[in-house]
Amino acid sequence: MLVLAAVLLTAATALAAPAREPRHALVIGNGAYLDAPLPKAINDARDMARALERSGFEVVELEDADLLQMARALRDFGDRIGKGGIGLFYFAGHGIQVKGHNFLVPARASIEREDEVSFSALDVNAVLEKMDSARNRSNFVILDACRNNPFARSFRLASQGLAPMDAPPGTLIAFSTAPGSVASDGPGRNGLYTEQLLAQLEVPGLKAEDVFKRARAAVHAASGGRQIPWENTSLEADFYFRAPPKSTTKPAPLKVTFAKPSSTAPRRAAPPSLAPGDRWTYRSIDAVTGELRSSHFEIAAIEDRKVRGVNGDVFDTEWGLVSTVSDGRRYEPRAPRLPWPMVPGAESKAEYRIVGSKEYPEWSVEVTIRVVGLERVTVPAGTFDTFRVEATSRYRQKRADGRTSSGTFKNVYWYAPEVKREVLRDYEYNRWDGVTDLRRRFVLVDYTVR
Repeated sequence: MLVLAAVLLTAATALAAPAREPRHALVIGNGAYLDAPLPKAINDARDMARALERSGFEVVELEDADLLQMARALRDFGDRIGKGGIGLFYFAGHGIQVKGHNFLVPARASIEREDEVSFSALDVNAVLEKMDSARNRSNFVILDACRNNPFARSFRLASQGLAPMDAPPGTLIAFSTAPGSVASDGPGRNGLYTEQLLAQLEVPGLKAEDVFKRARAAVHAASGGRQIPWENTSLEADFYFRAPPKSTTKPAPLKVTFAKPSSTAPRRAAPPSLAPGDRWTYRSIDAVTGELRSSHFEIAAIEDRKVRGVNGDVFDTEWGLVSTVSDGRRYEPRAPRLPWPMVPGAESKAEYRIVGSKEYPEWSVEVTIRVVGLERVTVPAGTFDTFRVEATSRYRQKRADGRTSSGTFKNVYWYAPEVKREVLRDYEYNRWDGVTDLRRRFVLVDYTVR
């Protein structure tokens, strides 16, 4: 059964949302189809409506609506968002594509020929046009809309899945699986994508992009890798379904101290036993500019010796880097970070390639990794006996314009077995001419491991 969800967010401006900005939602769940009923579609719509109400939306919900009811509800929705605020349209039910256009199928529809679709179903473009006419700050369209095409046998050019949609400026488009691909409906109360999306909508302080990113990672894990949600984004404004919690405490200072290892410090470490839910939060500081950032890694799933984070990044079970989502890079066969088993004096060497970068499509890297000793390190997350590991890499890269360059980068890791990861990391990137482009320190401030 195919489940495709498309999420479109349009932002008219990158300005911050005004206080108490009204939020309007139209939620439709159609499950009463003659040939291919979808009982979960009603559950999806009801649960989504309640979740949106908890997020401050004024919700109008329809169940098993015909085409006229859908069109009238869309007109009223357009009038409401035309007065300002945030608009969100959600549809659960059958969706089909014809000649590159996507349509939402009314309940009890009987469509015998492909050329009848345009006047028998609701064109997704009609929803987008209402939002474009409103010209409000941000809008969402969420389509859990295409389990399969129940009319495919009678269509001359039957297509699988929905058609891809480009993201105009200020827009995020997310599909529960790649356009034209097939996805599972899931074993539970809800469709697989909606089930995971509902869970992430409840998390305070997540930006819209992170809500869908985390849902994507969870769907991929729950489907055993068979379903990989897809996104296309050009967002310009931040939006939170649940506002970040107000903090009354100041961030922990990035104070770091070093000492000799304790008498009970481990002298040997094996690869860690990782588990979904393990998470680490770091703060980092740029040594040149003093800029502070926060970064977070949480394990969503472990499958086929691959560790997938909720942000989509992938490592192997020895913390070798496989791929990163933010820059689309892949590391072939992997980028090793730590030597195993870890003992003072251990050394390993490796070569790998980095592919997927638009600006630098070809990278070759040689790395030497050494365990240089033991140190006791105190960071905001606590005091730990660590292995100090130095990884020195030489790279050669070829730019998209054909020019080549080379240089070095160095990582120093202070790895603590009880944390399963480094508690401190220093990173330095040097160009071919010896100029240091980046020097940054990452400090562990919080963690939870099983």
